[in-house]
Amino acid sequence: LTACEEPKEIGLAPTVPVGVFYTDTLTVQRSTIRFDSVWAQRQSSLLTGRYKDPIFGQIEAAAYTQLAMSSGVFNVLDASSNPVPANQIVYDSTRLFMTYDYAYGDTTAVQTISVFPLRDSINTLSKFDISSPAPAIATQPIAQTAVSPAPNAVRFLRLPVADSYGQQLLALANTDATKSNVAFRAAVPGIAIVSRSAD
Repeated sequence: LTACEEPKEIGLAPTVPVGVFYTDTLTVQRSTIRFDSVWAQRQSSLLTGRYKDPIFGQIEAAAYTQLAMSSGVFNVLDASSNPVPANQIVYDSTRLFMTYDYAYGDTTAVQTISVFPLRDSINTLSKFDISSPAPAIATQPIAQTAVSPAPNAVRFLRLPVADSYGQQLLALANTDATKSNVAFRAAVPGIAIVSRSAD
């Protein structure tokens, strides 16, 4: 405590004499308090990248998401409601379409974005925050692209997906795994979108 006057009595004169004592020895106790968790699920945007902050050090964001079926049928036969048997569908290729409209940090550096399949489905009953453990991902990416960030611009990314992953999806066509999103998530756990760039 500091004051801009010499020590003297405090306040009105008390009815009982009160002494004022001074000390130059104080003990400071401190503790680290963890911030409340920050909600990290069902966000409108998926963040991915790395940034080296001069105070906080390396900061990293990765996005984990699940795929969903828009309908229970991959393909129908002759505009009817009869599904084509999976063994009659011919595989061509698979593409992942993404849009980004936000960039932060050094936008002159090229960023490598990789997409990995998840090993397990994300538990939809859990609540995820920034301290939740990340789901396990495969060791090999199924898609990868180099992005030159453009601030304040919407960019469309069209990533070729590994044929092995596309054929895995096609094998589920018109099977019980595509009858509901719950069954589909069990068969296709989801994907992780991560940056493999240093910054």
